[in-house]
Amino acid sequence: RHGHLSPKESYLFQKIGFWKDHYEGDETSFNWYAKGTPLTMDYGTYTGDAGVCASHNLVEITDLDPLRRGYLADHMFSPVLDYTHCELPVVMKLLWGRVRSFAEIDNKDGKVDRMQTPYFYIGDKNPVGPKVWQVRLLLFVKPDYIALFDRVYGDVPHRYNLHITGDAPVRDGSLISSKGRFDLDLKVLVQHPAEFEMETGELIPGPDRYGRGEDNPHRQNWFRLYNKNDGFYRTLLFAQERGRQVTLERVGRAGMKVTTPEYTDFVFLHNEPVEERLADVTFSGGVGWIRRTASGQVQAMVRDGDAISAFGVRLTGRGPWLYNVDGKGGIQLAGGPPRAVKVEHPSRD
Repeated sequence: RHGHLSPKESYLFQKIGFWKDHYEGDETSFNWYAKGTPLTMDYGTYTGDAGVCASHNLVEITDLDPLRRGYLADHMFSPVLDYTHCELPVVMKLLWGRVRSFAEIDNKDGKVDRMQTPYFYIGDKNPVGPKVWQVRLLLFVKPDYIALFDRVYGDVPHRYNLHITGDAPVRDGSLISSKGRFDLDLKVLVQHPAEFEMETGELIPGPDRYGRGEDNPHRQNWFRLYNKNDGFYRTLLFAQERGRQVTLERVGRAGMKVTTPEYTDFVFLHNEPVEERLADVTFSGGVGWIRRTASGQVQAMVRDGDAISAFGVRLTGRGPWLYNVDGKGGIQLAGGPPRAVKVEHPSRD
């Protein structure tokens, strides 16, 4: 949360792990009320325009078993940013004896006549495999944006789904934008894949009760990204006020740059260590963030890694830690054994 009880309160909710009798294929999905505005909602509703999991804000795999459960592998909460690392062992439900394509599951209501499939849900002769695993890293930099890293292990179809309360999304290269129905627009950077296919549509929940088209206040547009080259998706979702200048850029192998009148950020997300050595920023690790504010203050976080440097400051030391998030210039360890984090200012040397 951010700005709790204020008119511009932000609330981000993510679903992961066991929750009573909830079996709806929505592990790692999220709802984001950004600065008092519903921006990306996950209603958990299903219509005939999509397969069941396509109705959620997540990376979808065909024919997964909705009974499977993920778990929260790591997390960090702070006044400046929040972070979650979710892992999902995937069990495939191969009622047809194989993994189906998205073309075969779309425009279906998710209901299956078990008498019409070659195999039942459970049986000694049922085929198994392939081995599949999913990872989602989510970094909420309050209150402006969410950075996401998704990875699918296994030879299965997958796609990235996002539902938005604004107008139909428009693509311009690696950027996707949607004019908001309320007071915020959504700006999205697709850092990876560099090449992807995209489709758009509209989800209208409860049409018999709430109406269709603009008469339905709960309608959402959506977009889906298809990566045909590997199992990675790295994206950044920015809640942009009207008239505010915001620039989103790709940086290196695993990084993204955010530039606003108030600050400049670099953020890195990967579930394996990366080495970034660029002219204006360096990073060694998996998850890191560094900011320079308009007043010249530098703040940073390394959750998984050893070093990050930019804006004339170099920080070295095993994460997790935060630097100067309270404006006092100190290091806050966020777990692990006692250790030192070195702060240097090479530009002053």
